[in-house]
Amino acid sequence: MDTVYMDYAATTPVDERVVEAMLPFFTERFGNPNSLYGLGRDAYRGLEEARERVAAGIGASNPNELLFTGGGTESDNAAIIGITQRLAPQGGAHVIVSAYEHHAILEPAHWLEKNGYDVTLLGPRKDGHIHVEDLKAAMRPNTKLVSVMHGNNEIGALNDIAALAQVAHDGGALMHTDAAQTLGKVPFDVEALGVDAASFSGHKIYGPKGIGALYLKRRTPFEPLLKGGGQEFKKRSGTQNVPGAQGFARALELMLEEQPTEIERLTRLRDRLILDITTRLENTEPSISEGDRLPN
Repeated sequence: MDTVYMDYAATTPVDERVVEAMLPFFTERFGNPNSLYGLGRDAYRGLEEARERVAAGIGASNPNELLFTGGGTESDNAAIIGITQRLAPQGGAHVIVSAYEHHAILEPAHWLEKNGYDVTLLGPRKDGHIHVEDLKAAMRPNTKLVSVMHGNNEIGALNDIAALAQVAHDGGALMHTDAAQTLGKVPFDVEALGVDAASFSGHKIYGPKGIGALYLKRRTPFEPLLKGGGQEFKKRSGTQNVPGAQGFARALELMLEEQPTEIERLTRLRDRLILDITTRLENTEPSISEGDRLPN
């Protein structure tokens, strides 16, 4: 019997067109993008071209606000720890994260708690969403950072990040969102949402594993986690993964090109599957049945 793979929230196969875009940077344009001679400069151009394309795809007008990382987990860790430690290096600050975040957010939050920071886990309501009123109630005078995922990886709930970011900013805090599950699948624009930081992962959008990105709005306080050669605008040291960056850029372009038809197709398949399961099996119902949710 053929296997039907349905766990695309966990990972996706790499699109053949993405592989094709990456190959030259493995075998021909393979230089270190930080080297000053020709091969290195050529790799650097490939890196910066990819940065511009990904920045455009997330709605960032300044490509220098986009850092390439080793994946979504690194991006999340860097955002939670890097921003908080720069804002309050001695501890004592208050951080709010939603209770159903990925462990790449929850574990750094727990680390902060063990190291002198105060952390509030903000739970979703029965509809699966984080509500503005609940965030307002959780805010304190010393709240420095709020992190709420754009789309949940288990139940698919889509949160109103723009409204939540406004609450955070009104209270003097910065706003981060983990967009690993939503980038390419639904419209996403960092500037329209008003976030200060956002995390992304390449392998969730038919791109390669081992490449992620972190959007840091200009002037967002940030303490780098990785110290070394000062790559990525001195915010993420380590030789950059140029093939991965090119793959990420191509994957995102393809996702955005096909997004309108894919949203319609996936929504139709999702609703058909839910109807079939709830009709055939007694006492079953969707995790969430109201409000915005991911098409897949």
